[in-house]
Amino acid sequence: MQIIFAGLIFIALILYMDDVLVADRDIETHLKHLRLAFERLRATNAKLEPNKCNFNYQKLSILGSIVDQDGISVDTTRTDSVLKAPPPHNVRSLQRFLGMVGWFRKSIPNLSIISKPLYNILRQDILYKWETVHQQAMNKLKQILTNPPLLHWFNETRKTILVTDASKAGLGSPVLQELDNGTLVPIAFYSSSLNKAQANYAAMELKMLALAMAVKVFHCYLAQIHFFILTDSQPITCLRYGTSNKRQATCMQLWSLALADYNFTIIYKPGKHIELADWLSRDTAPQLPSPESVLDIPDLPFSSTLITDTAPIPLYSNHKANLQELHALDAECQELTTFLQNNNPKYTRRYELKQGILVNTQSGYARPVVPVALRLTLLNEFHDSISTGGHSGFSKTYNKLETRFFWGKLKADVYNYVTAIITIYAK
Repeated sequence: MQIIFAGLIFIALILYMDDVLVADRDIETHLKHLRLAFERLRATNAKLEPNKCNFNYQKLSILGSIVDQDGISVDTTRTDSVLKAPPPHNVRSLQRFLGMVGWFRKSIPNLSIISKPLYNILRQDILYKWETVHQQAMNKLKQILTNPPLLHWFNETRKTILVTDASKAGLGSPVLQELDNGTLVPIAFYSSSLNKAQANYAAMELKMLALAMAVKVFHCYLAQIHFFILTDSQPITCLRYGTSNKRQATCMQLWSLALADYNFTIIYKPGKHIELADWLSRDTAPQLPSPESVLDIPDLPFSSTLITDTAPIPLYSNHKANLQELHALDAECQELTTFLQNNNPKYTRRYELKQGILVNTQSGYARPVVPVALRLTLLNEFHDSISTGGHSGFSKTYNKLETRFFWGKLKADVYNYVTAIITIYAK
């Protein structure tokens, strides 16, 4: 099936083993993608079983989940075997139960934490003995599966919040998005127990581990967007991400460098205001917090204007004079300058004014902030120019720009620009 639908997977359809799912936002696109799928099947002489085909459905049960326009939820008709499972009488029956529960792990917020007692008695150096703590963990898992949460579809245009927390019991991180009415809804959950080495980490190291692991797990959501990180660790907000500090532990340096590839803003909130992540990293489960108690984040000073919406301005040989002139005309740069003049600590840690030019110091050295009107010109110069570009790929083009300049969506703009050029040449 991978060969038959090569080039269409995750573009026109989704494939799992021999199951094919075609889902779209409107009927015109849906018919177009169905036609592409049928053409591939006809070309390879592949046959479909009519009794196993469903067309024009608004809601579909697939792989144990209900998929509709609102999001993904657990198919409760598939959880009967879990809910009716008796207490496991040996290791094999417990492994079978954990395997069934693990299938629904994306919809169980604190799976690793709750099931930790069950995994402990699977160790070879411990005698298998079913006790009250194990029955309580099993009952918790069943209780969650009786009313599992709805995971909404990710929308890159909405405000995205990654909430992280850590404790000696484990790590917890949900991804949330804000709807038009201000409601925060879950996109995905992640939780993890700690190994022996991680259990000995200091509190600061545990918080950084939770942050680094969450960003890694949710890379598919966070790679190309700006997002907010909500944490209850105030020291984390003061770190310089992307720099190496010899006074830090080696693991802290590695995590800091790994986070440098992402575009985020860290917001500190006391633990009592982020109970959801607190719950994911601990054993107790409080009431789910309201959106107002979880987050009140100011708008990012960078607008979402795309580089293709701006007209290119010639890049003069005198970069300094050109930047000073354009900074005075750019709304984003003027807003940042105002924050600096008002000594706003959120921005003074990352921006400075050097010789009249706004620069970003987050990487440990000064990089000029590029106005919107100049970005397309720089992309053209560092990708298309024979002397400085040479039509390099995404990685080389991004590295050359990222070490010299800064703007809010640099990585996404480089990716979109290089991809567009490759598409044009492919045609």
